[in-house]
Amino acid sequence: MLYWFVDNSFVGKVERDAPFFWQPQVGEFDVRVVDNLGRSASVSMRVKLVQ
Repeated sequence: MLYWFVDNSFVGKVERDAPFFWQPQVGEFDVRVVDNLGRSASVSMRVKLVQ
């Protein structure tokens, strides 16, 4: 199982190898995923509105 967090708030969980869909707003976010063994990966990202 993979547990997804955005800015340290839990946003969902999915089975390994399953896609996770999250609909962000415009802004900057720290996204982190943790598996059931405690391994994790994270990334900082910026979402912009392009017109």
